[in-house]
Amino acid sequence: RRGMATEVAAAGARMPVSVLVLVALVVVCLSANGAAAQQASGVAATYNLYNPEKINWDLRVASVFCATWDADMPLAWRQRYGWTAFCGPAGAHGQPSCGRCLQVRTHSVSCYGSRVV
Repeated sequence: RRGMATEVAAAGARMPVSVLVLVALVVVCLSANGAAAQQASGVAATYNLYNPEKINWDLRVASVFCATWDADMPLAWRQRYGWTAFCGPAGAHGQPSCGRCLQVRTHSVSCYGSRVV
């Protein structure tokens, strides 16, 4: 049903499905190791409600996969982008994906920057 705002409850908050399921074009725009940008379409990423502001941007408190490698990065680095989980199918997986930045285009949001945690 085009144009109809559908919402899903996540951790007590109601959010549009388009925010919860990011589907469309994902561009890896920056890389912790300087690798060239990659692009893929039709990639699905899920939204996790990390609430980093409420946990002082602490990757260990959030129990994220990349905490092992990135938890001691400077606070400014951890605050620069929102946090997301990313599971391909394109691009790096596991530790090599940690700290990379994604530029996500969705049906409702033209561009959203997020760091893989």
